Amino acid sequence: ENIPVDYLSEKYNVVEFNTAVKPYYFEYLLSKGFDIVHYLDPDIEVFKDFSELDELLNQYNIILTPHLSTPLDIDGKLPDESWLIIFGLYNLGYLGVGNTSTGREIMKWWKERVYHYGKAGNGLFVDQKWMNRAPLLFPEQSRCARVISGVSPPMAAVYRVKYPPRQLVECLSTF
Repeated sequence: ENIPVDYLSEKYNVVEFNTAVKPYYFEYLLSKGFDIVHYLDPDIEVFKDFSELDELLNQYNIILTPHLSTPLDIDGKLPDESWLIIFGLYNLGYLGVGNTSTGREIMKWWKERVYHYGKAGNGLFVDQKWMNRAPLLFPEQSRCARVISGVSPPMAAVYRVKYPPRQLVECLSTF
C-alpha cells in the first residue's frame, strides 16, 4: 500500500511526519517478503550484529524497547517517570518486527492509529504511545526484549547514570 504522503504531510510537521511513516515502511518491507525488519533511529549506535535480535524475532512477533525498566527515585529531577505518560512506555527508536500474521496485524493496527489519531499536540506523541497497548491487544506478543542501546533523548540521562554499557540484548521480560 502506498504512503498517503499528501495527507500525512498536511497533518504533521516534519518530525511528526518522519515518525508517522514508520508503520508504512514496516508493512511495505514485510509485504516484500523480508522475514525480519529492524528500525533504528539515526542517533542509535550499534555495538554488535543483530543475530540475537533475529533469534528473538524468530520466536516472537515484535521487540519493544522500554524507556525504563526500573523505578526512578522521586527526587525532583528530570526526566522523571511522568515523562512516560507523555512519551509512552516504549522507545520506538528501535523496533523489530517478524513477518508473522501477528507482526503484520500489529503493523496494520499501528498504521491505522497513526493515520487517524497520531498528532503530537493531542497527547499521543504521534506513533510511540500506541505501542503501550500492543501487549494487551495482541496477547501472542506477550514478551519484550530490553535493548539498552536504544535510548530516547528524554531518558538518556537516566540510562547514563543508572546503567553501565551492556550487551545489546540484556534480557527477556514478560509483561
